[in-house]
Amino acid sequence: MNTLTTQPLGIVVIGLGGFGNFIAGCIRQSETLQLLGGYDPDEEAARSWSDRWQSPAYPSLVEALSAPGIEATFLASPNHLHREHSKAAAERGLHVFTTKPIANTVVDAQAI
Repeated sequence: MNTLTTQPLGIVVIGLGGFGNFIAGCIRQSETLQLLGGYDPDEEAARSWSDRWQSPAYPSLVEALSAPGIEATFLASPNHLHREHSKAAAERGLHVFTTKPIANTVVDAQAI
């Protein structure tokens, strides 16, 4: 895991719609982050995102979170999926960045 700032942090975007594209653009402008892929269950959104950013769109959440070099994830997925996606990322020891709100319910927010 990248504990020093000598190399960019490898990051995958989950949720490749409008905000996922915005985040990918921000990551590409960063000197401290490296865009390593994304995931969205909508195959058309995934294909479009992959073409636009020349970055792999993984066919499953598990594959996206397990890809080589991934150290963090940015959740641009719908709020009601943040708990599931955060848990999957945390189980793999990944850093998790998310949009706000972190969840739609207090129960989910506390679980995250």
